[in-house]
Amino acid sequence: MKASNAARAAILVEALDGLPGITTASSSLSLLGSGADIELDSATGSKLLPLVRKLIEDELSQIGVTLDIAPAITPLETMIPGAPFGDGFYAGQIVVDGLTYALVVAPKTIGEINSIVWKTDWQTATPGTQSVNDGFANTEAMIKAGGHPITDWISKVRSDWLEDAYLPSRDELEVIYRNLKPTTSSNFTYASRAKRWGVKPGKYNGCDENGNGHNAHSIPPGDPYTATSPAQTLAEAYREGGPQAFERAWYWSSTEFAPDVAWVQFFDGGNQDVGDETSDRRCRAVRKVLI
Repeated sequence: MKASNAARAAILVEALDGLPGITTASSSLSLLGSGADIELDSATGSKLLPLVRKLIEDELSQIGVTLDIAPAITPLETMIPGAPFGDGFYAGQIVVDGLTYALVVAPKTIGEINSIVWKTDWQTATPGTQSVNDGFANTEAMIKAGGHPITDWISKVRSDWLEDAYLPSRDELEVIYRNLKPTTSSNFTYASRAKRWGVKPGKYNGCDENGNGHNAHSIPPGDPYTATSPAQTLAEAYREGGPQAFERAWYWSSTEFAPDVAWVQFFDGGNQDVGDETSDRRCRAVRKVLI
């Protein structure tokens, strides 16, 4: 005679609690009946020997229950920029379509390139790349349009890192600079993006009355830079010379300014400017996690 679901569950909980170093199984396991799921936090799950886990999964399958190892998520209120998070490094928060996301920077060895062009045809605008805060949408539009060497590179990053990697938008790139500034240099300041180029607000994409560094989509909203704010990051790995640090260089965003130029940011002073899309600049891949 086969054991009842309740009996099987009791046996499994006892087995889990008996494994060395595991003391949370009985509180982590939840059996709701046939077809239910059992979740273990990753601290518990990581201690399950592969063979033991396989035996448990086989046993659970007899009663239509699946075992799922949930990823460990550090509470965001305790996160600091530069801390490991989401298979990369936490860089801050961005709002896209009313939803708040944690912005994750790719590890430098697989997610940064030192020289690449944005696109090959500078005479035609790329439809769908005008978002100042949704880099994923911009990136998908660039891939769809074709003719963008920078997205050929991001496809490789998706293969090497994660499939949801993308090129940061202007405001996402700004969040990264604000929170992971590599140098002690003074920040670049100006009172109005539009006045800087001597044009009316709205003439070009993202060209408005706000000053350098203003960010309406970050959490908290970003004020224009002063000479001393933001300061150099506290994350040692992201300080100049560190293994994850951004270089003293211009970095591409995925936000197009006009048919021949896209928004860029200088990571030695934070200047937000535009660059010829057929010229070479650095780029760092990112992803985002809904919170």
